[in-house]
Amino acid sequence: MCDNVHIQKMQGDGYCLKLTDMKGFFQPCYGLLDPLPFYESCYLDGCYNHHKYQLCGSLAAYGESCRSFGILSTEWIEKENCSGVVEDPCVGADCPNRTCELENGGELCGCVEPPPYGNNSHDIIDAEVTCKPSQMEVSISKCKLFQLGFEREGVRINDRQCSHIEGEDFISFQINNTKGNCGNIVQSNGTHIMYKNTIWIESANNTGNIITRDRTINVEFSCAYELDIKISLDSVVKPMLSVINLTVPTQEGSFTTKMALYKNASYKHPYRQGEVVLTTRDVLYVGVFVVGADSTHLILTLNKCYATPSRDSNDKLRYFIIEGGCQNIKDNTIGIEENGVSLTCRFHVTVFKFIGDYDEVHLHCAVSLCDSEKYSCKITCPQNSRIATDYTKEPKEQIISVGPIRRKRLDWCEDNGGCEQICTSRVDGPLCSCVTGTLQEDGKSCRASNSSIELQVWMLLLIMTQISLWHFVYKSGTTS
Repeated sequence: MCDNVHIQKMQGDGYCLKLTDMKGFFQPCYGLLDPLPFYESCYLDGCYNHHKYQLCGSLAAYGESCRSFGILSTEWIEKENCSGVVEDPCVGADCPNRTCELENGGELCGCVEPPPYGNNSHDIIDAEVTCKPSQMEVSISKCKLFQLGFEREGVRINDRQCSHIEGEDFISFQINNTKGNCGNIVQSNGTHIMYKNTIWIESANNTGNIITRDRTINVEFSCAYELDIKISLDSVVKPMLSVINLTVPTQEGSFTTKMALYKNASYKHPYRQGEVVLTTRDVLYVGVFVVGADSTHLILTLNKCYATPSRDSNDKLRYFIIEGGCQNIKDNTIGIEENGVSLTCRFHVTVFKFIGDYDEVHLHCAVSLCDSEKYSCKITCPQNSRIATDYTKEPKEQIISVGPIRRKRLDWCEDNGGCEQICTSRVDGPLCSCVTGTLQEDGKSCRASNSSIELQVWMLLLIMTQISLWHFVYKSGTTS
């Protein structure tokens, strides 16, 4: 039987308490595996076994269990003089970046030893970030994670629904660069757009364990991209945008196609919904592009674009901006920057040419994808024709629409609103009035009326009568 003296000795700092030492060899494992059962077994079994053998055996048992969680420490074997009792599995192993662990009889590389407890960088986890054209990829070391006492299940990003990918050495997240995706935060400074997110590393609930590390580490990461016609749409809230799925005759499947309105020729500053209120002098910039298609042989073409006063793309009342792939030659304010050369099309037009007298208009474009490996996709626009010479209508074209584009209210009295004399700008349009004469049936012109002429004659006769009366009174007074 063990007496209390032997038990207390085995429970002391020099023996089994090494298993629970917060500054000891196994501290990184405490958050993953409770050392208390190993500690109790150590001092109880030590009553019947040689103290050194029992201590080395208990340390080895806990160390072996920690390796199943990815935490490896073999430094204690030499420092505790256990080399003759416990075989070091890492002797002769080639692990240049990490230490060794033994699994299924084979040598494997495991996590490096943790930094000394109290080191300033103890709770710092570095993230490796890769900024891809349409995706952010961020990875954190599993070794560092385990050394700090965290479990893989405690790792997440802003959106808990977005799961991670677990590799041999890292836990990674792949996040598409779209606003709100996986909790993305989007910021723009006018020239670049930045996608930001955060890795949250939270300790597991270890209620009942000897060690409870209730803490959280957060690692912020981001990718910045120069604004372009596509990326800039994430820089505003609810951009004026239309989306369709466009098919290719020679391929299966479809591709997302977007049409948006922009403020200037840089195509980096899209309008928001409800923001497109323009004067007739303003220039409107229109961009259409395809997402995810093979740019090596697929080409986007604007076959025709036109404006209608209603949302109906079949409205017979329309103003053509592009027809047959070419601009309307009767409108010299139209400019086509790009059409039929890539997966992006761009053009601009001055508003007054198509908005006319309507409160609002809508833009519609017939678009198609051309396979340059099978067809000639080039558009050649002659100077005296608005139809391309080698233009062939694509049978798979689809209509994409965007709007409304509203006329600016303060613009009703531009050029005097068509009024002959006075124009007053109202919410629903210009109101004409006359200083002299009366407003005619057309609501714009003024003309002197017969009644006004008669009134003027009567006023003149009245004045003449008054003058004659004053003259008579004055003369009578002088005579008397």
